[in-house]
Amino acid sequence: MPASIKENLTSKGAVIQDLKDNQKILNNFLNLIKKINTLPDISMRFYEEDRSLYQATALISNIGTLEKMLHSFFSVPIKPAGQALPLKLRFNPVVRYLKGLKKDQTLYLKPIKTGKFYGVLWPWQSDLDKIEIHLGFYAKNMPADDYRQLQILINKSISRSEIDGAGEMAGGKIHGISIPSFLQMSEMEGSTCTLAIQADNQIGYLNLLDGNLIGAQTGNLKDKEAAYQIISWDNAVIEIQPPGQAKKNSINQPLMHILMESLKIKDETESSDKTIPAVPKALKAELEEAALEELSRKAAPGRKGIGQTKKDKEKTGQPALVKKLGLALLVLLIVVPLTLFFTKLIKSKQAATEYKTLIQQIEKQDLLEEKENLFLKYLVDHKNSVYADMIKKKIADLHKDIEDRDFEAATFKVNSLKVDIEYEKKALGLYSEFLKKYPHSHYTKEITFLIAGIKNLVDEKFYEKIKMSGKLDFGERLKLYRSYLASFPKGKYRQKVEKMIQEMGAQYFHFIQGQVHICQEAQNWEKCLGLCEDFLTAFTKNSHYKDVQILAKEIKDRQDLLILKKKVAMAGADYHKAKQIYLKYLKKHPNTYEKGNINQELAELEIRIQNKKEWRKILAFVKNPRNDVFISIKLLESYLSNNVGGPNASKAKKMLIDLKTRKESIIKTQVNAKGQQEEINRIQMEKIRQSQARIRLKKIKDEISTRLNLTGKRFVNNGNDTVTDTTTGLMWSLLDSEMELNQCLNYADALEYMKTRHYGGYNDWRFPTASELASIYKNKPYFPSSGAKWYWTSETFIKGYHVVANIVSAQQETIFEKKTVSQKECGAVRFVRP
Repeated sequence: MPASIKENLTSKGAVIQDLKDNQKILNNFLNLIKKINTLPDISMRFYEEDRSLYQATALISNIGTLEKMLHSFFSVPIKPAGQALPLKLRFNPVVRYLKGLKKDQTLYLKPIKTGKFYGVLWPWQSDLDKIEIHLGFYAKNMPADDYRQLQILINKSISRSEIDGAGEMAGGKIHGISIPSFLQMSEMEGSTCTLAIQADNQIGYLNLLDGNLIGAQTGNLKDKEAAYQIISWDNAVIEIQPPGQAKKNSINQPLMHILMESLKIKDETESSDKTIPAVPKALKAELEEAALEELSRKAAPGRKGIGQTKKDKEKTGQPALVKKLGLALLVLLIVVPLTLFFTKLIKSKQAATEYKTLIQQIEKQDLLEEKENLFLKYLVDHKNSVYADMIKKKIADLHKDIEDRDFEAATFKVNSLKVDIEYEKKALGLYSEFLKKYPHSHYTKEITFLIAGIKNLVDEKFYEKIKMSGKLDFGERLKLYRSYLASFPKGKYRQKVEKMIQEMGAQYFHFIQGQVHICQEAQNWEKCLGLCEDFLTAFTKNSHYKDVQILAKEIKDRQDLLILKKKVAMAGADYHKAKQIYLKYLKKHPNTYEKGNINQELAELEIRIQNKKEWRKILAFVKNPRNDVFISIKLLESYLSNNVGGPNASKAKKMLIDLKTRKESIIKTQVNAKGQQEEINRIQMEKIRQSQARIRLKKIKDEISTRLNLTGKRFVNNGNDTVTDTTTGLMWSLLDSEMELNQCLNYADALEYMKTRHYGGYNDWRFPTASELASIYKNKPYFPSSGAKWYWTSETFIKGYHVVANIVSAQQETIFEKKTVSQKECGAVRFVRP
């Protein structure tokens, strides 16, 4: 990559990176600018806000050379001069950025991935001998700082090219480079110096501080006025001198503003040099005298002069009066034509001055109608002006420009209209309004074609809107699709839209299926019934119509079952009444989808009825003091095991406690000795088990520590049952649950187990995510395996009717596959923090 590109294009933005990737194209673009800048009669243009990266003005005689140069880089123009701007280009982002193109302007484009290089040849309206050149780059949403970097690269390339091509004189003097270019280069380089400028017999000084122009002097002029004059000089010799002591900025204006003002002064000077000079009075007198003498010689052939001798007078015999009259007539014949000539010359000069003033006024106007009014007023005030034909042509061109502008405005308004039912009416109104204003427009054929295609255009636009409706909610999209079918019964995309509605119906059907579980958990079947009713109303022709009917019937039956259960609950312990409620419903709805559940409820009610009878028998036996206590206890225990949440469970528990108290007092003596011995044995066995567990864990920790050392410096054993991953910064438990407990855990047990862990004194241990586990088991060097097949993660969710969690295998491999298992499965867990 060239050093200049690398130094100046430092942004990490996508556009700058794309320019770097296309450095060959970028270099060719820079070379094109440098070649154009070296052409004769090229003048750089300066603006308060640059429209393009490179802007210059050239004489029209260079148009062929310019087109050849631009063709070598851009290939053929996308919009040649002399052709109206095509409709497809009117909303091109580059054309909109340039604020439109006229018929006599030429546009070149060369795209890359993120933007387009462009070139424009732009003839002046006020001076047909000049053509403006615009070369630039357009990228949507390009950051201002990135565009600034590209602009600096262009300016440095131009300035460096001019300096490299400039002649070097003795004593550090530079010639052959324009003052504006040298100042721009100095601004970018941040130079601090004094520039001594010589041009013809003039000399001036420019003071620079950190690239800023802070002072200037030439003759009696200082600061801004001096800078304006010095910078406008041509063929200047620049001498770089040490900086002066002054640090105060006496100009306080941006360099670009100074350059623009200097250019105006230069243009005014050049314009004034082109005015027709007046004929000096002395020259006028000499012309009259020479003409008089010449005519007198022609009036008296063969004579030496106007004066005659006495002898001559006698020979002619003419009276003196006749001679005097002849002489007066001769003078009149000379003076009158000369007077007419100079009068005509003065009028011609006055007309030229007035025309120049008119053109200057025209250039200050923004509105084309204002320019036209000024031209018309001039014609009224100067009916016989020599510029009348030229002005009439300009008025005709203005008429065409106004028509072009109004056509573009009309098409823009049409394209800006909201595509709805009123679109066709509004579009026809806009086109009709244009044709009414321009009944003989050269756009008539094009508008006729556009009007003929409005219905198709509306169809296309409406369908485009449909394709962009993905972010709308379900109801709005369905409404939009139906609106299309209603508006375009024979539309081009009718089948596609109908297919979209079918697909929406399928999506809605699956959505309803997913909501059933939610409705069931919330015991709110009204929502799901409403969804089914909406589907049956909206998608009468959908293939899932019958499915939704069946689903609605199932949901309605589930809702009925919920109501039945509430009625049964109100019956309380009157199980016979509850049984009759269910039987009555089944008789009325024999085909209900909840028939199985109702039969199950009836079976449970029957069990409760039998349990109630059984309880009465047990109660009678237990209350009889003559019956055996041990048998009573067994009867109550058996009852409670079969009726954990039964209505008599609490009473049975209380009675069981009383009976057991009595039982304990009987067998207390027998059991006491045996119990003490068993406790002693249990404590001894627990101590042995704990000792064996400590030995086993120490052995595992030593083995893990040894294997951690083999992973290099990634995993650091902190010596407190924790390990730090230096790659991610996470802290892991040295041992997993299977190592410590020598058994697997389901998800709930693993959570409870985590609450008891305080490795390294930390209390914020947690389950890792799947990605965190993959970072140590699926990326080398791997964390030592423990023998566990897989680990629980923190990623849990509901799948159907089950609560599940993501797991990650403990196998050391570079392939990462996330799996899901029920939380009831048995696995291992390795904790992580923070």
